[in-house]
Amino acid sequence: MSTGAILEVAFALLPLPILITDRQGKIVLTNKETRRLTGAPNLVGESLTRLCAVIGERDSLLNLRAIAERGSWRGQVMFLSPGGERALYLEGCPIPTEAGDIQGYLFMVDNPHQGAPERQQKLELIGSIAGGVAHDLNNILTGILGHISYLRLALGADSSSMDSLAAIEDGARKAASTTNQILEFARGEPAKQHPVNLSLVVASGVNLIRAALPRNIELRVEDPAFDIFVQGDEGQLSQIFMNLAVNAADALHNGGEISVHLERARITDDPEFAPGEYAVLAVVDNGMGMSSEVQQKIFQPFFTTKAKRGTGLGLANVFSLVRLHGGRIEVDSEIGRGSRFSVYLPAISEAPQKIEQNAPESGTELILVVEDEEIVRTVIQKSLEHLGYSVVAVSNGREAVELYREKAEQIQLVILDMMMPLMSGDEVYLRLREINPDVGVLVASGYSSDVRSRAVMERGGLGFIGKPFSVDELAREVRRCLEIVKRNRERAQGH
Repeated sequence: MSTGAILEVAFALLPLPILITDRQGKIVLTNKETRRLTGAPNLVGESLTRLCAVIGERDSLLNLRAIAERGSWRGQVMFLSPGGERALYLEGCPIPTEAGDIQGYLFMVDNPHQGAPERQQKLELIGSIAGGVAHDLNNILTGILGHISYLRLALGADSSSMDSLAAIEDGARKAASTTNQILEFARGEPAKQHPVNLSLVVASGVNLIRAALPRNIELRVEDPAFDIFVQGDEGQLSQIFMNLAVNAADALHNGGEISVHLERARITDDPEFAPGEYAVLAVVDNGMGMSSEVQQKIFQPFFTTKAKRGTGLGLANVFSLVRLHGGRIEVDSEIGRGSRFSVYLPAISEAPQKIEQNAPESGTELILVVEDEEIVRTVIQKSLEHLGYSVVAVSNGREAVELYREKAEQIQLVILDMMMPLMSGDEVYLRLREINPDVGVLVASGYSSDVRSRAVMERGGLGFIGKPFSVDELAREVRRCLEIVKRNRERAQGH
């Protein structure tokens, strides 16, 4: 079977109702779901603009020219099918040619009464799967980061392996940033932003992109004289830079040069910007450049000039992430003179305070670790024992409750995972409180906004540590929680 035939069959069997028109709006392709939803057995050859009356807009006709200018459109229509009128939602965008001209339009059809719940169910399923995958990855990364920290402690700062451990740790933390983005998607919540050194993000991205570039492309980087900090999500900021760099490389079919500039600038008199300090990241190429018409469309989803090589999502993703960070992106390009993409992000006035890298805090208290993943349970136990603590570790909530009932007086702190078989973390916490209302619990989970984590924290949990974490981070949080337990016991005894 040819590729075209396979695609035709796949399109016909898609569970999403989709139709495609030519430039004039004549329907050239539909699938089974579209015919089911509209009630029309055959729509090919019909004019979509005649079949649809737009609801709630001044222009009651479906205006293809307006869709082409906007780049996308979503609205409610009254669909005049042979079986009668039906209220439907249409979401459409133009289909560009390689030269940037419009060759037709793609529309998704949605039932306002049934489509939304069905779509929500699908999204919830995808979110649930994504969250489960990210949870498993976070457990693996917790084990990796924990063993790296443990090796650093065991080998000492003078070991020749420190550079290798640092490289492994850097890769694990980047992977952790990606899993956090998956979790944010799964929960439907925005990424948590914090101070990020944009200079390091760009430097790390440059190292990755340089290794992937062909030999006929030169990459030049103008390093800033000082670190530049912004408020944001490190993984998403890395995506912005990497997408711009890849886009620049794609513009250099016959080789050329890419230059990267990062600087801090103060903007006071530009009506497009709120006055203040900005981090300005520019990615410049000396490739073929773009026409003004193409420049107006490059940030539209699915628009691409790369024919079969492009998805049309890279720059659309950049645009979305820049806006998410309160920034702005500008493009300056001419045919034959290359392109310059400039990203403006609000800069932070002062660098965040650095945490002192002292030796991890130690202690001698007895700690109960409740964690079903062996790799995580083992690294927590070994690391805390290396710091002088006594540790008992169990793999499920039932064992934890039984052990705590026997040794409640001796156990000073419980490190408690939230997602476990047999009994979830919040259930375990309630059982422990029945034994000792003042039980000290440190929640260890991959997501702070998880309903179970919030329930424990709201009922008296002493702290939260997000997976993946290093031994240093664990040691600091354990010591902080133990000091709270100590003060609470002294207060209860009247000291």
